[in-house]
Amino acid sequence: MKRKYLALALGLLTIMSLSACQTEKKGSSASSSTADTQVSNANTSTSSTIQREISLSSMDIDALMQGNYDSILGTWQNSQGNSLVFNSKGLVADSQSLLGRGKITDGIFETGYVDATIGDVTLLMIPKGTQVNTTETDTTDSTRDRMIVISQETTADVVDVYYRLTNSATSGIDPLKNTETGVQLDSGPKTIDYANSILGENNWRVIEGNYTRTESIPYNILEGDDNARYTIYQNGVIINADYQIVYQP
Repeated sequence: MKRKYLALALGLLTIMSLSACQTEKKGSSASSSTADTQVSNANTSTSSTIQREISLSSMDIDALMQGNYDSILGTWQNSQGNSLVFNSKGLVADSQSLLGRGKITDGIFETGYVDATIGDVTLLMIPKGTQVNTTETDTTDSTRDRMIVISQETTADVVDVYYRLTNSATSGIDPLKNTETGVQLDSGPKTIDYANSILGENNWRVIEGNYTRTESIPYNILEGDDNARYTIYQNGVIINADYQIVYQP
């Protein structure tokens, strides 16, 4: 009789032990699943943050080849004070018209334009870090994006090089927080006028803004007839849809 009770007790202990092990495994599995979910969420959050990091744009010759001028917006000037001004459509001056064709050779985009005064002009667009092979010695500043103009007025011993003008890009201040740009946009209509002057006319309209949120840096998001979108901050800094700063006043 005692043996029967002993066997029964041992059986109950075995069942309780197995049940406890199964519960522990379930708890461990649930904990592991929760941890995996947290890692997944963290990766998603990190990925989203990376996508929204703002960077400074530099000359993109592949985009230029496709007619996208975002990377060269603004004024470019040579040592004589002559200027080339680009908006998102190309050259701004009525007296200058891009030829609309070009080629890339050795990392340089070669195109041209017609100038009402001097005729056909060859225009070389050279990203920073790329050496110029048009002369035996490259006297241009290869640490900067630049353009070289070659026309019938160009002499063999002079390189007519243009660099982008900006008052704030090298100031060392966060571009979005820089209050010394000389631009102060305080309404949608003013932002649209500003977009017309820098980006070119495109029937711009404000589709989003945060001027009523005092905790944020004021901006307006504009969209044009060709669905192009730009974020224009109160201080005049312009960011494209790829989160690149394409213009600093």
